[in-house]
Parts: sequence; structure tokens; C-alpha cells
Amino acid sequence: MIRCLASFALGALLATPLGAAELCERSDPTLLWTACDGRAHVELLLLPEDAGLTPEYALDVTGGYTAADKREDEKPKPVGLFVRRGEIVLREYVRFDGVLLIDETGAPRILHRRRADFGDETFDLDDPGRRAAFLEAVAAGKGSLLQSHLLIADGEIDAFEKEGAPRFRRRILFQTAAGETAIFDSGLRALTLAEATAEVAAEYAPRMAINLDMGSYDFCQLGKRKCGLLSYAETGKLSNILRFSVK
Repeated sequence: MIRCLASFALGALLATPLGAAELCERSDPTLLWTACDGRAHVELLLLPEDAGLTPEYALDVTGGYTAADKREDEKPKPVGLFVRRGEIVLREYVRFDGVLLIDETGAPRILHRRRADFGDETFDLDDPGRRAAFLEAVAAGKGSLLQSHLLIADGEIDAFEKEGAPRFRRRILFQTAAGETAIFDSGLRALTLAEATAEVAAEYAPRMAINLDMGSYDFCQLGKRKCGLLSYAETGKLSNILRFSVK
């Protein structure tokens, strides 16, 4: 059964950071979903192709960003590289540092674009040739991937406050050095991206963290229960969804 905490905090929960092995024992309202002991299972859904109701055991949330322009047949278009279960959907590279890679078994890994490891190789995706080789390798392995803003890289914060930064409800996917995977959700609190990142770093000390699209694109569905802004009927503008469960 999925281990998911679907209540949300009105303010920051001031808990003492625990070791990574204890992450799944915490009951923090800001932890929307957690998976420990390598049991995280993630699926990348392309919309509208993979549209459908959320299974009872799963959590669906908005994944990567959606572009202003469209794919063929006026379908919503993800931003950046996008591979879906071995199918290369988009080769349009953007310089977001974060790459979410999901292997054939559903195991997720958050990578830096300049050092994206897959199989026995490490790829610098700024190099067009290496980027093409990386995409082909992921596709051959029936993997999935998307790009987004990397917020924490190798334990170091990579998101800093900017003047006039917008405030939204924030959702961040992170992984600890021990391999635990979790989703932070700020709930009713509207934070800048830097504020949300600083809170995640202070509370959970993750090794890697990547931003999930929010604002007016906030879709969150836990089984039959709505936990975000958008309903099923309002997901027509979304290009992709991440589905989380526990093996």
C-alpha cells in the first residue's frame, strides 16, 4: 500500500532533521509521499495519450513544465527532453540542470545535466553528440525522462532568492544519500522557489532535489481524492503527469 501523507501544513513544521534511514518514520505534513528501502516506483505519463483515472494505490501529480506551443494535433507539449517508456518524444534540449530519469523497473534518479550517468557511462548533455547518445541509451533501455529545474545538487542548494520572485504552492521531489525518495508539498503556504528549497534542505538534507510544476498547473490526485487545484476535467492543458507508488 502507498505510504502517503495527504494533509498539508499551514506553516513550516519545525522538526529536527533525522537520518535518511528514518525519513519514512516521520509524520511531517509537508511530506506528501515517501518511499524508502529502494521501493519507489514512478511512471511518467504523457497527456493526453496516457490520460486516465488515478489507481487507488497511486499518487498522481504534475511533473515537468508544459510549453506555450503545441505538439502535433495541438497536443500539449512538455518543455525540454522527454522520453516515455523507450519512446523519444522530444529532443528539444533546454538548459535546466535537472533530469529525472526513470528506468524500466520504475526506479527514479535525479541527475545533473552535465553528469548524467546511465549504464556504464556518464554523459554531458550540453554536448550534442553525447546528448543524442544518452537519449538513445535511455530509449533502448525502455526508460523515461524529463527535464526541470534542479534545486539541490550533491547536497548543495542551487536555487537562490531573486527580487520579485513569484510565490506559489510548491512541490519538490527529492532523494537522500541513502536512496529514499519523497515529495515535499508546501500546502496552503505560498513560497518562492528559493524559500521552499531552503526548507527542504534544512529539514531533510537531500542529496538531489528537482522542481515539479505548480501554480495554475497544480494537479494532485491521491486515488479518488483530489489534493490539488485542478480536477480531472481541468487537466487538458497539462502535458505530463508523474505517478508515484511503492513497490
